Amino acid sequence: MLRFIHSADWHLGMPAYFLPEQQRAAFARDRLDAIAALAEQAAANACEFVVVAGDVFDSNDVSPAVIRQALEALRGFQVPVFLLPGNHDRLNPGSVYAATDFVRSCPDHVQVIREAQPLALPGRAEVEIVGVPVRTRHPTEDPLLEAHALPDPPPGVTRVLVGHGVIDELDPASAAGVIVASRLRESLAAGRFAYAALGDRHSVTELPGAGGRAWYAGTPLSTGYREQRPNHALMVTLTGEGCEVAQLQTGAWRFIDLVDRRLGGEEDVRALAAELDAIENKARAVVRLGLQGVLSIAAHAELAAMLERHGDLFASIRVWERHSDLVVEPREDDLDRIAASGYVRDALRELRDRSQAGGEDAQDAREALNLLYRLAG
Repeated sequence: MLRFIHSADWHLGMPAYFLPEQQRAAFARDRLDAIAALAEQAAANACEFVVVAGDVFDSNDVSPAVIRQALEALRGFQVPVFLLPGNHDRLNPGSVYAATDFVRSCPDHVQVIREAQPLALPGRAEVEIVGVPVRTRHPTEDPLLEAHALPDPPPGVTRVLVGHGVIDELDPASAAGVIVASRLRESLAAGRFAYAALGDRHSVTELPGAGGRAWYAGTPLSTGYREQRPNHALMVTLTGEGCEVAQLQTGAWRFIDLVDRRLGGEEDVRALAAELDAIENKARAVVRLGLQGVLSIAAHAELAAMLERHGDLFASIRVWERHSDLVVEPREDDLDRIAASGYVRDALRELRDRSQAGGEDAQDAREALNLLYRLAG
């Protein structure tokens, strides 16, 4: 039996500009905590090694502090760890893996896969890891081609393939530099590899038709909205009978799209507030809203106050302007509530007209109306 952890796409040093500065620190800290969780899982489940299938770092330009923090996290593993350079931390002359801080302080049990050649697992010569490091941002051929070209393993040797890239059948829009699914299936079926540990896709995904032996591990901590099953790694168990893959929870961050929310009045605003209230672990949730409809000043002011209140609870919450079409249509009773007359009422009507005109200052006019309404309230 052979058991190991398959992870990928750690993206350490990810700048996370979509978050306020205070939340960025929590996001970075939780990425390191997810790695610590992997080390604990490896020890608790008697795993013999760990493979990270690319994009350990978000780029080759991460700070020395990020490198030091990564190496400190890697010291927490009690088993060999194999790191594959991906398209973000590709293996070129300026690679993070050539940085002085990395080379000088890399733990002995951590090995960077620098060539597409079999690497023996320390202590078990009958187990080999074969990875193909990415050397360019945009590969032009199958990233696994060098591995497929290797001679077959000697009898009794189990090989684990580690690769990083897009699979043609899963991402048909990608035209070049993709993993050819049929070629990978053929190598697995022929026994050249017992398992293919893949990275680049941030959602846990099995390659159909590969006998359960080819998977993307996803990312241990979510990085964006389009991910279907992030916050995981995989525990792989190879036996004489087959391959078992278990999903391990490693993170808790979520990116939530609430689009096509139609607002027609204060009741709809309160319904949206209830939907946001029901979201758990708000401090680890990034939310964007797509809002459509027509609101009075009163309803829009309630919406603004609600979003301000929830802004203190969520890691981030914002209105997605590209998917929003929200019109503020002040009514006379809105102006009556402000109890304005004379010049002030004329100014309010002018703001109302500007807010509805859709010009460059429409948003400023809406915000001014909201502010006046809230102050009056």
